[in-house]
Amino acid sequence: MSEQNLQAQLAQLRQLYEQGLLSEANFRAALAGLGVDPAAVFAQQGQRVGTQINVAGDVYAVPPGPPTLDADTALARYLRHIIEANRRLQLQG
Repeated sequence: MSEQNLQAQLAQLRQLYEQGLLSEANFRAALAGLGVDPAAVFAQQGQRVGTQINVAGDVYAVPPGPPTLDADTALARYLRHIIEANRRLQLQG
């Protein structure tokens, strides 16, 4: 069965279940019959997602983070932060 056919069948099953026309037990059995782990389908509604990572086989598509600074700019910002944060530090000898 192609991935497109599987997704179409899953969508139909999900629609029947959400409309109350298919019991949870029958929905889980149908998922298992299609070779889909029911635990991967259930208990995900209402979940808050902080970061989405798309997985296809062994390839992970992670959203890019903020761009990194070159070493000179990063050092200058770090030193400026340290100096400003400790400007009023009383040194005792």
